[in-house]
Amino acid sequence: MPTLLEVLSRANPDVDSRAVRGGLNTATNEDNYPATWYGWSEFNYDTLTTIFSRQLHQQYRSGPASVPDAVPLDLRICNEATLELALHRFVVPPVNHSLFHQSGDPHLGPGARCQDSLFKPDWSCVAHNDYGVNVLPGDTKLSKKWQPTMANSRNDNDVYEWGKVVGQVIGYMKSWKSRYGFIITDQHLVALRITRLPTGEGLAAGRGQRVATTRPALYDPDSSGLESSFANTTLSYVDDEPTVWEIYPPEYAVIPWARHGPGKLTVKLALWCLAMMAANGDNYIDYSYPAPNTWRKVGREYVHNTSGARKRHMSRHDIVDSGAPAQDAPAGSSGGYAQAYSDDGGNGGEAEDGGDGVDNLTYFSQAGTGFEEDQPQEFQGYDESRVNEDEDEDDGDSQTVVPPTNTMKKPLLVKVKKHVIKRTLYFADSKGREVETSASAWTEVQGGFLLTTKKHTYFTKSLP
Repeated sequence: MPTLLEVLSRANPDVDSRAVRGGLNTATNEDNYPATWYGWSEFNYDTLTTIFSRQLHQQYRSGPASVPDAVPLDLRICNEATLELALHRFVVPPVNHSLFHQSGDPHLGPGARCQDSLFKPDWSCVAHNDYGVNVLPGDTKLSKKWQPTMANSRNDNDVYEWGKVVGQVIGYMKSWKSRYGFIITDQHLVALRITRLPTGEGLAAGRGQRVATTRPALYDPDSSGLESSFANTTLSYVDDEPTVWEIYPPEYAVIPWARHGPGKLTVKLALWCLAMMAANGDNYIDYSYPAPNTWRKVGREYVHNTSGARKRHMSRHDIVDSGAPAQDAPAGSSGGYAQAYSDDGGNGGEAEDGGDGVDNLTYFSQAGTGFEEDQPQEFQGYDESRVNEDEDEDDGDSQTVVPPTNTMKKPLLVKVKKHVIKRTLYFADSKGREVETSASAWTEVQGGFLLTTKKHTYFTKSLP
């Protein structure tokens, strides 16, 4: 009997998309359109199969008829509806059978099954018997209308079409308060993760609007005989609505449809891992995330940051990483910095805080992404022709394609303004301090402008 990993590593059916016509993608809220995106280098075969090793080596217990044989017309794609039909019949069933009886019982299905939101993506993942909450929104697109490579096109229309699709899914992710999402086409699966952005004008600038809270009316017997009461209102912060949050450019990992076989991150394996992560690990949108294969201490036990697994005692090589201190995170989340756990004495098994200051919160968000001072100024997308099927195993998951910016710090998004009287330009730096600048100091890149200082790289979408 095969293991889950063996089943999820099998090839997808060959679909015929020659009948698909090109065209434009659905226009959505342009506030969610990203200026660029960054490689999600941690979403790779080695990391994911290590985290879920125990589950993936379980036996696949579904019968042989769980995925029916396809006839040619089943795989002839002419629009999104026919692609989704093929996905539901031939790709998703082994994923769901592999998810069945796992923790939380995650299940992939149509987005319309979740009725608690105005936003209905094509795909949903429900778990823990809560069928109204979509923990993993996804969308179906046709490769003739959308390709990941469009992000790096020199044609502005292509870049705009790329941004429309990614922005649409970001909107779904924010609406469902999920850090994870995906785009699936007849040629690729694109896994996405978003991270909340602390704005450069101070952390309070990223908060939601103040709302009025009515206090009980007060009666003053000395108020000149007036018996009418009045309402005393105060203002308080409400910061629990991700749809109005600013986020960093999303992280992405591209998994080709045709990829299959041992040791490779396939479409089915990636979908299974995303569902397990979204259903059981932390899924809320935060300012930063810990390394994927790490643990944090909660009370008297340790909780895995990605899988949600729990245990009372750590192993010798386990890592405790609570991530950068979370700001306004849901109750029960914890903060800290990564520390290797050692059970041979010393700190008695408690991780010590290795943080180096609050200033890191301003720009440190997703491990292994961003910019460096000597990085070329044109954003680079991925190029499938660069994928080498024979790369050494020591390189990790060489098949998960990410752009060459995956080892650099990410820029801080700011807004450049103009003084009313002096007519000079300024922006708020990482600590909220007003800094004078000039247009000549900024370098134009795809989607905006960059300014590099000794400590930080700043990005603005436009200059006054």
